[in-house]
Amino acid sequence: MKKAICAALCLASLTAGAAAYQVPYANGTFHVILQPFNNNDPEAQAEMLKKLGLFLGTSEGFELERAMTRAEAAAMLCRFLGGAADSGAYSHPFDDVPDWASPSIGWLYQNQLTYGISDGKYGSDQPVTADQFARFLSRALSGSDHFANRMLTEREASAFQDAAFQRQDAVAMSVRALEQSAGAGQPTLAQQLIEKGVFTAEQFSDAAWDVINPCYLDAQGSMAGVVFADRSEDGFQNANAVSASDCALPYLYATRMENGQNVYYQLDCKTLAETSVGTLGSGESSLRYFTTLGDTDYLWERLSQPVGSGERLLAVKDGKITVALDESAAAGASYPDDIQGMEGIPIRTLNGGYILNRTGVHPDNDSNRETVWSDGAFKVTQEVTSESTVIALSNLETGETLQSYSVEQDRADAPRRLSEQSASTREGLLYGEAGLYIVSIRPDGAGGQRARLIQLTSEPVIDYTSADRLSNAYYVISHDPGERISGHSGMGGTKVIAVSVATDVFLTEEYQPQPVKTIVGKELGIHPVRIEPNPDYVFFDLYTEQNTGMGYHGYTYRYSEFDHRLTVIDYTHTYAQELPEWVESDPEAYKKPYMEREQARIDAIQGASG
Repeated sequence: MKKAICAALCLASLTAGAAAYQVPYANGTFHVILQPFNNNDPEAQAEMLKKLGLFLGTSEGFELERAMTRAEAAAMLCRFLGGAADSGAYSHPFDDVPDWASPSIGWLYQNQLTYGISDGKYGSDQPVTADQFARFLSRALSGSDHFANRMLTEREASAFQDAAFQRQDAVAMSVRALEQSAGAGQPTLAQQLIEKGVFTAEQFSDAAWDVINPCYLDAQGSMAGVVFADRSEDGFQNANAVSASDCALPYLYATRMENGQNVYYQLDCKTLAETSVGTLGSGESSLRYFTTLGDTDYLWERLSQPVGSGERLLAVKDGKITVALDESAAAGASYPDDIQGMEGIPIRTLNGGYILNRTGVHPDNDSNRETVWSDGAFKVTQEVTSESTVIALSNLETGETLQSYSVEQDRADAPRRLSEQSASTREGLLYGEAGLYIVSIRPDGAGGQRARLIQLTSEPVIDYTSADRLSNAYYVISHDPGERISGHSGMGGTKVIAVSVATDVFLTEEYQPQPVKTIVGKELGIHPVRIEPNPDYVFFDLYTEQNTGMGYHGYTYRYSEFDHRLTVIDYTHTYAQELPEWVESDPEAYKKPYMEREQARIDAIQGASG
């Protein structure tokens, strides 16, 4: 049981850069260099670069799990620079260069872009490091090493201290480099290579499809800044409707005014060719994709004059659009922020509640309780009073309450409750100030389903991860009763606790919460807002974020299972360029003094506490 960490699929919306189509293997963990939203399959990435003439492979194939040599890296750099590779045209002084790499190394040498390791030796067979390859790509982008940190993050560089830099890592970094630019308004590396004639825009779009996640702006589709389809002059509006993190639809939604009617369209993600799904009147509106359940897509529509203000829920099924909840029924609608994977989505309105599932929209008759999770057959509700919050699991068909838990309030001005956005999976975790809970669905042995709600802890939960290698504990950002710390990303905690999960949790009829253990104490004086697992031999990373006017600053700490101590591994500041420590040529340099001071502070406390 691991927490699903999902980033939003789109970099922005279609009116601000959204993606509708999700490439295969997005966020796949194939190698060290991961690219959120892109296809992280090394074979697919290598095939893309091969189509573009940037990575040719060897007689043995791509050999992705072999270390990359300096000669191979030089050949790739030459291609990324659009360099000439005419045999014999460019000389070099090295006697250890194979014939196939000699033109590239000669071109780089004559252009003062690469040098040998000693007089007469290039070191062709020596492995190239991740840092060296990042600098190569930075030079391809800008002619300098200043953008190497965009090719290789600090965390990735640290990982390569203990791991070999393989050809698959060079391929992944190369795909990342194609999307980079040297600044606002500057062309991406992919655009530069098109301008140099290394490949055409059509060749790039064909090769990059299913590898680089497409973005859309005003009915124009692009990848790495290269336009592959353009309908921006055809009057389409609202072409930003599909923007969910779990969306893999092959089309966008859009509207267009035609003969006084607002016509709704699906636009093919690759060609932006339109297919009409009908009209619902003459008023202009704005669309927002909500979810797809079964064979039906759902959209929220914000109505504007002359129809009038308000919001309604639309359904598209079998190529026809209808109204699922009109503006009267949907008035004041609220629903979980994270609905990924939910089979039953609770919708609260000023006129009552609804459950949206694969069969449509259904009234939620339990109006005294707020529904926070449902799969269409069972639901979890919470009833908040000044004395307590009662969290209960019930059967939707019979109305029977299966389990319930009562959590006492700790502050009169901020009642404890479950966070709605936590309900993300069929058998997921629900969490919030009211604790941490598992919803378990199992066959009942008679062809049906049985459900149970299990309280793992009643202590406040701001964020969690199942970072330990045995997956028998959750690590939770928490705080003592009555303590609520405000941070940039919401409420922050004062401590981290370990919540043990018994191995027979799904087998027992009654489950008693296990004792919790403090992992990171409040004496350290940090207020984390986010916790994430880290591979290998560490438990987790903690992130703090504090407001700085319109921005924020914060530290990242790593907790080790070996010495049970925190190490400061990063510092970020929204306005780093305004700090006295900022160095233009080294954008990471400003972090060092802040990290050193914070490490000294917590070391003094950790040392004193043992």
